[in-house]
Amino acid sequence: MSMPRLPLVNQEDHLIGYKEKSACGPDDINRVAGLVVYNKQREILIAKRVMTKQYDPGKWSYSVMGTVEEGETYVTNILKEAEEEIGLILRAEVLQPNWYGYFESSHKFFYTQFTTEVNLPLEEFRRQADEVDELRWVPAAELFARIESEPQDFVQSMSRVTKLLRAGLGW
Repeated sequence: MSMPRLPLVNQEDHLIGYKEKSACGPDDINRVAGLVVYNKQREILIAKRVMTKQYDPGKWSYSVMGTVEEGETYVTNILKEAEEEIGLILRAEVLQPNWYGYFESSHKFFYTQFTTEVNLPLEEFRRQADEVDELRWVPAAELFARIESEPQDFVQSMSRVTKLLRAGLGW
């Protein structure tokens, strides 16, 4: 099976070519989509990355993240990733775009963050064992405080993403 090819983009998020995922380096700019799932109790679903991940292994992140592959858009990627990583089947209409822009952390990427409200118990989610080690519902205020007090437990971009999320949701 061949390695997925990732779109490479310039500083304006315009397509400039493709590379196999394994060949991408720190100066390549890719596209990443993220999804923050929350419920009516203002709890946020967080996911712990497996230890085999290239970036931020064993760290907590928001619900779903995915690197956009050839032939995908930010929306089609996050719908696919939500189903694969946590067993959540969504329609594009329930995704609320929360933020879009350029990011630099352990690598460079354009990031589109979506949010959606889902009121399901934790048992209803099916985590992909080779991507997600654990899922938890966490009250938003508690999560935001923990990200600030224990940033080492979270992916590198978590603090910055949280500021964008809070502004977008008005929390």
